[in-house]
Amino acid sequence: MIRILLLLPLAACAIPQQICEAQATRALSTVQTLIAQTQTTIARGYAIERRTDTILYTEVCPDSDGTVANNFCDRLQPVTTQVPVAVDLNAERAKLRDLKRKEATLAPKAASALRRCQG
Repeated sequence: MIRILLLLPLAACAIPQQICEAQATRALSTVQTLIAQTQTTIARGYAIERRTDTILYTEVCPDSDGTVANNFCDRLQPVTTQVPVAVDLNAERAKLRDLKRKEATLAPKAASALRRCQG
């Protein structure tokens, strides 16, 4: 029991530090995710877009008393698919260059903010 009580202050300190670290690296992490996505698009030669369509399903439905009879009902169901989309690879390469420049400016700022979180 005493061990648990001694660890509580440490746990309380860890959460604000984790929040600080997440905030310090949020912008850099976002840019790095966009860089990875753009590199994948360039390597593949096309983008992938998610589309959600609504499909009408007809199914057997129970009556109000719970019995299943020849009672049919329609139900709308969203269905998400991935569709290839043509992209301008030169524009994607330009976007990648811009993202890498942005990453280069954000990395030192994130490192500095992380040091402030730890000290």
